[in-house]
Amino acid sequence: VGQIDNFPLQVKKVSFKLKYITADALIPLIKPILSRQGRITLIGAENIEVEDAVYPLSLIEAKIKEEDVFSPLKKMFKLRYASASLLSTKLEDLLSDKGKVSFNDKENTITVVDAERFLKRISSLIQKEDRIENQTLPPLSFKDTPLPRVLLEISKLTGLNITWQEKLEDKVSFSFERPLPTLKALSTILSSVGCSFSREDNLIRVRKILPHLVSKTFKLEFGIAKDVAKSIY
Repeated sequence: VGQIDNFPLQVKKVSFKLKYITADALIPLIKPILSRQGRITLIGAENIEVEDAVYPLSLIEAKIKEEDVFSPLKKMFKLRYASASLLSTKLEDLLSDKGKVSFNDKENTITVVDAERFLKRISSLIQKEDRIENQTLPPLSFKDTPLPRVLLEISKLTGLNITWQEKLEDKVSFSFERPLPTLKALSTILSSVGCSFSREDNLIRVRKILPHLVSKTFKLEFGIAKDVAKSIY
């Protein structure tokens, strides 16, 4: 027994593909079971390889089966720019085999029920996608339409708050036959009527582009300054 029960003769390597628990959460739970010569190696993002004698390995395998179970968490994401219905279809590929995703178009929210490991992935994707720079306008077409009406339609389609101080009486005509990035479309439309916009978070402020003013001083030789000024104004 003494000759057989030694580490070099009993050592094995076993890989474990984790379904629900994260490797970071699991490793502290199985480390106390390792023998002094045992090792744990992280493979990829969520798989581990354990090298140890067969008896510790059997205990570790039992521990992994106990811990790697579906423990769902529920999280709701309130979107600011992206469409909840469109983005939810992208999230389906990131769910576990038991995860679920639903959306509310009226509130523009997405609700996910899944293990913590998958919620982290989904949260990262939502944070990446829910940016105004990633949003697009669907094909649009307007002819001789007052600019305020166009801005209201863009606001409705994108969820952006668009304000303007001046009385905008310009009419615009354009046709976007393909989806176009929202900010690019807005810039194209406004520049055609001498307007521009600034952005503060999800607020768009539209304003007229003021003409560039140049100051110049004239030294008069013959006329009186106040009389010449009156004739200019």
